[in-house]
Parts: sequence; C-alpha cells; structure tokens
Amino acid sequence: MLELIPTLIKDYGSLGVLIAIILLYMTLKKDINSLKRDINSLRKDMLLKFDMLRRAIYFLADQFTYATSEISRRAEVGISKRILKGHSRAKSLRQVEGDIESLEESINSLKRDIYSLRKDVNFKENIERGVPRERLKGA
Repeated sequence: MLELIPTLIKDYGSLGVLIAIILLYMTLKKDINSLKRDINSLRKDMLLKFDMLRRAIYFLADQFTYATSEISRRAEVGISKRILKGHSRAKSLRQVEGDIESLEESINSLKRDIYSLRKDVNFKENIERGVPRERLKGA
C-alpha cells in the first residue's frame, strides 16, 4: 500500500498527498496498536514473573528463619548432651562459645542474604509501580 504513495502524489497532486497522508496514518495507527498489545502482553508476563520471584524469595526467607531456629535448637540440645556426658567444663564452655559464635555468624549471614533479596524485590516492585529511577536508592 505504501508503494502507491509516489504514484498517488504524481497523478492526483494535492488530493494524492491527502490520500497518502491518510494511508500513512492508517498504517501507523495499525502498527502502533499492535505494538501496544505486544507491550501489554510483555508487561503482564513480567509482572507475573516478578510476583512469582517475590513469593519465592519470601518463602526462602521463611525457610531460612525456620532453619536458623532449628539449628540453634539442635545446637543447644547437642551442647547440653556434651556437658552431661562429662566433658570438662572449660572445654565444653569453649565449644559452646565457638558453637554460639558460629551460629551467630551463620544467622547474620542469612539475615544479610534475606535483606539483600528483599531489597532487590522491593526495587523491582518500585520500578513496576513507575517510581523514577532517580528517586530509588542505589539506582
């Protein structure tokens, strides 16, 4: 259809120019509507994936919280058993201190991971809501 424009202009003059403009407008409008549909489809897909990612991160955060409490509980039980088995008190206390420090480091590491994951999710959610990147911290 667009290849007819030079012929229309040459054969019909100003009327041909008007017809050519109408043809261009109709072609562009069709293309723009098609692009809008594609963008909306991609946006919905992206929102779905971000929602799935957000849910997975919150699930993992809950699992990490449960795991750290379970590790702490098991460590306490294990430490109590060691002390009851007759290990020397000083050696048991050193082991307890070492276990507690190790657990604290593990818990702090998990907390940092959870914070980082939640920060990433919140950043992506803010972008989805249309918050300008200049206003986002760390953008």
